[in-house]
Amino acid sequence: MKVFEKFPFLMGLLASLFVLLSFLVKSPNRAMNQELAVMGILFGLVYWIWMIIYIRNGVRNSADKKIFWLVLAITAPYLGAMLYQIVYERSLLEHEQHEPARNEIAA
Repeated sequence: MKVFEKFPFLMGLLASLFVLLSFLVKSPNRAMNQELAVMGILFGLVYWIWMIIYIRNGVRNSADKKIFWLVLAITAPYLGAMLYQIVYERSLLEHEQHEPARNEIAA
């Protein structure tokens, strides 16, 4: 799937991994590893801001779709951004598969 080639998606997955690891790698006196949790939150924040800018600057989306995705990404920060990226990339991939290759048209 083409979505896995995107750097922001990998950053989002890295944020999830750090937060998950913060609960699995515990400090002796704490319920979670705070350093890993902070790294996960920072990666998630950068990913979230990146995706809001990406949604806002999206050329392919109509104004209604942009507003819907922006509201979803802002109200459900991490989940909305990740959902947008998966749905948007899947629609791009389907669009590319249905469109005939330019080399075939030129030949």
